[in-house]
Amino acid sequence: MGSAFAFHWLASAPAGDLVLVDVDADAVQAQLMDLQHLRGLGARPGVRIGSTEALAEADVVVVAASLSAPAGPDRAAMVTRNAGLLAGLLPNLRLVRPDALVVVATNPVDAITTLVVDSGSLRAEQVLGLSLNDTLRFRAALAQHFGVEIGRVEGWNLGQHGGAQVPVYSAVSVDGRPRSVAPADRPPIDSYLADWFRSYQELRPGRSTGWASAAGIGRMIDTWWNRRPAPLPCSRVLGGEYGLKGVALGVPVDLSGDRPAVVELRLTGAEEAGLLRAGEAVGRAVRALRDAVARERGDA
Repeated sequence: MGSAFAFHWLASAPAGDLVLVDVDADAVQAQLMDLQHLRGLGARPGVRIGSTEALAEADVVVVAASLSAPAGPDRAAMVTRNAGLLAGLLPNLRLVRPDALVVVATNPVDAITTLVVDSGSLRAEQVLGLSLNDTLRFRAALAQHFGVEIGRVEGWNLGQHGGAQVPVYSAVSVDGRPRSVAPADRPPIDSYLADWFRSYQELRPGRSTGWASAAGIGRMIDTWWNRRPAPLPCSRVLGGEYGLKGVALGVPVDLSGDRPAVVELRLTGAEEAGLLRAGEAVGRAVRALRDAVARERGDA
């Protein structure tokens, strides 16, 4: 994920130097040797290797540290796999400036985003998790249903990333015009969302979805940096919005102001209930992650 984002940023961003930080010195050196040659193809940002001290100077921090994705669709299994990385990471995030943005791209993203905010050094509006892919997949399924290009579709898939998802059928539009999806037509769309990651992993790619995720991180940073008005789906710790507090869920976030703000859609009763179930699922994942991190630290 980190290397895919580094490539995407260097190949497409007009500015913004990258500092690569990794516990694997050989791996990050190899990435640097390759990425540096993009300057010869017109890349504008610079790139270098740094240490965690670079966090104190960064405008944006992307948390992409992760072990290789296991075979199978269960993102919950990543709790224990990535707990050791997280135990070492959390203390370093205290170096992050109060006006910087932190983008979490490590799974389970909602639980990690919650735990990063719970660590106490960063504000909720300062920490956003990558959950754009869930909405992109919903829009792709809707585009297939309506027989149009995906770029013409707007729709939101809220809730837990890859888990208790809440596709918001009540707020679907094509070319800016509201469109309805009859309940009888929803099962194929719901199946597409439920089965997508399993189908992907059954192909044994040996990696997570790096390309779309890398572009999604880039879109989040560009939207925040340039204060673009269009909201994006992000995992953000809620403070009462949607009737939930203290857990991060995928929701629309307005990045155009000084502080990223949650946009509250008008949901149906069934959609509200689904979002509450998603909050409960993330709460359980947070408790499991907190226990796993404590064991890694020797606190348990």
